Amino acid sequence: MVDPQMMHDTLAQVRAHAVDAGRPADAVRGALFAWTCVDEDRNWAREIGVATVSAAYAQDFSRLADRYLLLGTPDDVVGRLKEFADAGAERVLIQIAAPPAERERVFGTLAREVLPGCSSAAAGTEPRRRPGAEELRAEVGGIGDARERSCTAVT
Repeated sequence: MVDPQMMHDTLAQVRAHAVDAGRPADAVRGALFAWTCVDEDRNWAREIGVATVSAAYAQDFSRLADRYLLLGTPDDVVGRLKEFADAGAERVLIQIAAPPAERERVFGTLAREVLPGCSSAAAGTEPRRRPGAEELRAEVGGIGDARERSCTAVT
């Protein structure tokens, strides 16, 4: 797990080593693995996210959550993802930090509220219109099986 400053500093070090080895600095790309729990109810997202990650790592993550996890409202999570993008993250792998019974709630909020905000933030434009439930199912329908496997892989 990293925070934005750690990502920035580490990428700078690795890119410097790449140049020293005769490779271009931009041959090194930044990627982030992030435990995420997002919901309109910030307190619920934090409580569920911290409990899930604490159970996965068998330690209390309550003091580490704000540094390493993506928790809170859609605006909170989009803002945090922007911090990582500014630090050099070009790709993000999101692990839903919620128990099986709550994953669909978090995934739906992520798909409807966070992803459109990320793409518009990267492009410097206003967020696109949020899809309705039927449009959302059509957009994510093709990944349902993979999503179920990835969501149940870490419990």
